[in-house]
Amino acid sequence: MGHARYESPRPEDKDVLLPLGNYGETKLLNNKLKVLVWNIKKGENSDFQKDFRTLSSDKDLLILQEKYLTNLVHDTLVERADLGYESASSFFYGKERIRTGVATGSILKPFKTRFLRTNILEPILNSPKISLITQHQLTKDKTLTVVNVHAINFVKPLEFLFELNRLKALIEHLPRPLILAGDFNTWIGERIFYLDKIRQDLKLKSANFSPDFRKTFNGNKLDHVLYSDDLELISAEASNLFLGSDHAPLELEFLIK
Repeated sequence: MGHARYESPRPEDKDVLLPLGNYGETKLLNNKLKVLVWNIKKGENSDFQKDFRTLSSDKDLLILQEKYLTNLVHDTLVERADLGYESASSFFYGKERIRTGVATGSILKPFKTRFLRTNILEPILNSPKISLITQHQLTKDKTLTVVNVHAINFVKPLEFLFELNRLKALIEHLPRPLILAGDFNTWIGERIFYLDKIRQDLKLKSANFSPDFRKTFNGNKLDHVLYSDDLELISAEASNLFLGSDHAPLELEFLIK
């Protein structure tokens, strides 16, 4: 007699998105955009709160993965009065049914938010991953599109490509400037190749970091920031000075052309 396969509980589509905090009335300064991209590892490291406060204090845009919405993580994220968040929950974790997924924080409230959960599930927990797309009005005729990705892991390379192509189809015609960033779990050559193919298809550039202490596995970088050519990259660093996660935070500054 067979047993039903366990699948992690997931919110219904109407309950996936959850706003956090409050947006202020702050505007970008001199068309410059300061960005933090960080897999926060559920906020479980003892230095997370301290490091997050330091890293987020001067940022206009935060692109966070492994959001695990405990009280500590929630309260830490919403501390800054002028920074609101859109969050997307891929599934509920554990007996406490903690929301896990991604969150995008910004001083500019998005006028449109959507998500894409993977159709393919990761093994063991049989859970999906999720991407979050937000659109922010920069000027009367210019929209910033931000795509926050925590890519599917522990599946075949062609399944990884299948999900990347689903995401590409959703975002390829959205307004630019465009930032596509997050933890892509590119720990083998095929995944790196497929991500670079998507980058080329979308006509994006890849940020180079200095210093570059991005998390690696099998010698391959997991976290990436891709951006359209109507953004000029001023600086990008991935420091080893922060211990609040097993991923180094990525700090970038862009000039919006």
